[in-house]
Amino acid sequence: MAFKAQLKVLVVDDQRTSRMLINDALDQIGIRQIAFAADGEEALKMMMTAPSHVVISDFNMPKLDGLQLLKAIRAFPATKKTPFFILTG
Repeated sequence: MAFKAQLKVLVVDDQRTSRMLINDALDQIGIRQIAFAADGEEALKMMMTAPSHVVISDFNMPKLDGLQLLKAIRAFPATKKTPFFILTG
């Protein structure tokens, strides 16, 4: 199985349209294992139970914003080295 087919990506954004645009972009490059969270709190719970290999997060969100989510993920040994991209727009 190709690397891209095994890669798990978590997309975090409170705007459904943004989540779908990122999904489409990832799908176009062959990434199929994509999980979604509508806010940082939901994303953190997902990362603690079933960690993704990469996180792509919006900066401005309710509950936990992108930076707060990044700090929380970095606080746990199992996820502290997870690549994390913050988007804003």
